[in-house]
Amino acid sequence: MYKGKWDVEFTLNDYELLYLARLHDEEAINLIIKKYEKLIYKFNQKFDVSVSNYEDYLQEGRIIINKAIKSFDANSNKSFTRYVELLLYHRYIDLTRKNNVHKYEIISDDTIDYLTFETSDIPKVNEEIIINYEDLSKLEQKIYSFRYDKNMKPRDISNELNIPITRVYSALERIKRKIRK
Repeated sequence: MYKGKWDVEFTLNDYELLYLARLHDEEAINLIIKKYEKLIYKFNQKFDVSVSNYEDYLQEGRIIINKAIKSFDANSNKSFTRYVELLLYHRYIDLTRKNNVHKYEIISDDTIDYLTFETSDIPKVNEEIIINYEDLSKLEQKIYSFRYDKNMKPRDISNELNIPITRVYSALERIKRKIRK
């Protein structure tokens, strides 16, 4: 068991430990981290962290606790525990997103002397959008032609047709809805 200035681990409450930790008392910082590691383990289970990432997430959790020690506002409506939970939750979501970014497969071919990367999760779709001009009004036909055939910006279309830009945006929305049908 931990022996030091504070023989009993939880004799001081969080606010007293925070005060000491902010005075750079290493033992107080270690006590807070030790106390909240149980919460990190809980989040590792909640987010189903793989064995290969377990130590990384554990270390990230310790960093978050250290960040919470420095940034917690004792005058806020949240308790320190809730504040740590909130920071851990958001950090674990970020880490999970980063780990779930499209995985790349390395494909090697002996006939070539370089590696190519292909995404395994993204299907390749080559679709052409076919639109029937008869479904569009005269104004929509003009705007469609300027926007998609000539690649003009809505502001330029507005100036070309001498109409308010809001009409251009409305027409573009109607065109998109008609295309979706």
